[in-house]
Amino acid sequence: MFKIILAFLTLFGFLHAESELKSLTIHKEDIQAQNNTQEQESQKEAFKKIEWQLGFGYSGNFSKFKSDMVNYSNSNTTTLMLKAGLTYRPIQSFGVSAYVGIGMQTSRFDAQRIPISLSNDDLTKLQSMITDPQLIQQIQAAVTSGNLNDFLNLVSWQAFDYNYLKRDYKDITYISYAVPMELNFLYYFKNDLALFLGASYYKGGLIDEGNVFLGVKSYPIEVKIGYNFYLSPHYHDNARMSRQTYPAATLYVGILL
Repeated sequence: MFKIILAFLTLFGFLHAESELKSLTIHKEDIQAQNNTQEQESQKEAFKKIEWQLGFGYSGNFSKFKSDMVNYSNSNTTTLMLKAGLTYRPIQSFGVSAYVGIGMQTSRFDAQRIPISLSNDDLTKLQSMITDPQLIQQIQAAVTSGNLNDFLNLVSWQAFDYNYLKRDYKDITYISYAVPMELNFLYYFKNDLALFLGASYYKGGLIDEGNVFLGVKSYPIEVKIGYNFYLSPHYHDNARMSRQTYPAATLYVGILL
């Protein structure tokens, strides 16, 4: 009888100990799961919902402009800019950013040392001038008076496509201001890596330019390539600089500070 009671007590103690061990194990797993959840939540919260950013970048379009005044090679226009913006990130994977800045547009035209032939438009203008009665009278008066110093000034050379009197052409560079504006929609893979879609508009002293683009931000580098949906047909400060070719592409490389 005593052995039976002892065996029963031993079995009861073993079952109770096993139950306590399971309870401790479950409690430990609950604590670990709770810690993991808190850690994940803390990781998700480890980003700034609102962030100011400063950027420095260089943008170029591949559209070529030509000069109608002298025989220069075609040139494209580049923009060097400093921009400041605000990024709003309501959730960890998505954000919206807007930038505005100030920059400098530049375009360089290289002189071509080749003889200039009379274009059809200029030939028509020349024929019209030759038959102009007023011009004929001015030429006759200059010849009669013997004052030939201003003889060449009687012709309005600015009306021609090229400056035929000039022989030694020099390379020229146009420089003016630019005001870039951007709006981006970002998808974050992690805090320092994001893919984004956006649009930009550059209000410039030379040309106005509008783009839509796809880009990547891998902090601090920012690269985007886009479609050029709008470009001024002429330079603002010189209407004789007009668009020659129009490949609708633009490239931007920048650094976020």
